[in-house]
Amino acid sequence: MAAIHDFDRNQMLALTPVIYLKDGLLDAQGRLRPEMKGLCATAGAIQLEASETSPQELRATLEALKQVLPHYEVPPSTRLQDAAADALEVVRDMYHIQNNPGIVKWLLACIPAVRTEPDVDAFLQHFEAVVRIYGVIVAMTRLGPCP
Repeated sequence: MAAIHDFDRNQMLALTPVIYLKDGLLDAQGRLRPEMKGLCATAGAIQLEASETSPQELRATLEALKQVLPHYEVPPSTRLQDAAADALEVVRDMYHIQNNPGIVKWLLACIPAVRTEPDVDAFLQHFEAVVRIYGVIVAMTRLGPCP
């Protein structure tokens, strides 16, 4: 896969989970594909920034997902789908908001790539990378342009 600097903003917006997860989250050795923490996580973060996602809501969604996942004893794909729905509900109720559509869209687009237990862990690593990169994007945006 190409390097991050080879993509402009429009290309990053077009690099959706449906595209970047078509080969799954893991490589042939069963490890998280490196681009899931780099290029693909950056693409996800840029897509979330375009939907004006609150960094707090994004972080809370990840944390809620981590908390509810262990309570499901069903196949991994169903487990992530059910846990994601619960996590979104927890965040919605916690902040008394409607979930950001960008978070919902991104999360639902990722679910089909999760088929095995190692995929669940890989997805959480990817989600954490998206949250970290999104935090940097938001911080840089708040700083404004260089003098």
